[in-house]
Amino acid sequence: MRQIAVSLELFAKIWALRQPGEETENAILTRLLEEGRVQKLENYSGSEAVQGFRDLRHDVVFPEGFEIFRKLKGQDVRARATASTWVCAGERYGSLNALSRGVGAGSENAWVSWFFLDADGRRQQIATLRNPAAVARRASTTAAPSDEMIWLDDVVAGLKRIEDRRGLLADIYRSVEGIRRANDRSWPDSAEPIIRRTLEENSSDSDAFKGGADLFAMPYGKGAGFWALR
Repeated sequence: MRQIAVSLELFAKIWALRQPGEETENAILTRLLEEGRVQKLENYSGSEAVQGFRDLRHDVVFPEGFEIFRKLKGQDVRARATASTWVCAGERYGSLNALSRGVGAGSENAWVSWFFLDADGRRQQIATLRNPAAVARRASTTAAPSDEMIWLDDVVAGLKRIEDRRGLLADIYRSVEGIRRANDRSWPDSAEPIIRRTLEENSSDSDAFKGGADLFAMPYGKGAGFWALR
């Protein structure tokens, strides 16, 4: 198969026209050519610099002015991509998760909570714009049972053992320690910092959130030392 070079703007527009079941640019463009709709890309010449919003983890470019929307507490909420941020009601947000928190949605999977209108005016989750190859690459990097993943599983299991699946760090430490010792796993001197890092990197409430699984919450805010399993 031959490869062609396109601008990021054109790449984003192609994926904006994707329909369910289309996993490659080839599939999308084949359908568009058959339908005679490629002219809908004509305004994206490839010569303009991207000023919208880029999500490198999922290989998505939201072109300048790209609008997303949702319903929240019965109200319509809209945001647009501009200057590497999301703008909503005059406020700027540096990520989709920050946007969701900023509009009062709390911690959630923003990819399935925000929508856009496709070329036919149909409402679609923005998750459909993610490059399937990038999603698969991210999944493959977490497929092996690394030590990091084992710690994550143990922290989840530890919180499940605590009443209401929430508790102070001290309670979580004891619970996770019991699980690891019961399974003949190590309990190093660095165990408590590892647990804190695991909680923070897997919680969109934390500044250290890695953008992957959003498993943990801070019900009482940062610095309270109190965590919950979502």
